[in-house]
Amino acid sequence: MLTADELFQELRGEAHKFSRCCILPVEDIRQELYLMCIEVTSGKSSYNPILGTVREYIMGRLWGLVRRWRESDPLPDEVEGDAMAPNYLRVQSVEQQLIDRLDREEREYALNGHGKSKPDKPQTSLHIVCNVLSRRDAAKLLGITREAVRQRVHRALEKEVGTR
Repeated sequence: MLTADELFQELRGEAHKFSRCCILPVEDIRQELYLMCIEVTSGKSSYNPILGTVREYIMGRLWGLVRRWRESDPLPDEVEGDAMAPNYLRVQSVEQQLIDRLDREEREYALNGHGKSKPDKPQTSLHIVCNVLSRRDAAKLLGITREAVRQRVHRALEKEVGTR
């Protein structure tokens, strides 16, 4: 069996390979390598000769160290709120919670066999005014006549002008 110094001298050249793929400097990796060599030669490690050679055991442990210190994207200088938290820990804004709730309700409405989604009357009149929907399409969507759509749009415009 080799001494810790002999084992370290044998494996020392491998340290620079590990430092290329992590943020640890070569000297830190060499120190860890030396400590691993001391542990293995003194019998204080979990090395089992049946599972492989000493070299394989130490290289595997060094790879585990490198994986923990892998290079990653730098953190932004200023982080607001919980921007760095995992998705499941983030707190949504009130607006996003309302949007999600409406989406859920529409999905449930569609799943219950009521068609594509609930028609939203005020929203529909706004779409007509913005030339997104024609009055004929809005009438089909709402299940009313074109004249009723025209009247609703007229009332919505009067309300809009009256609130200004």
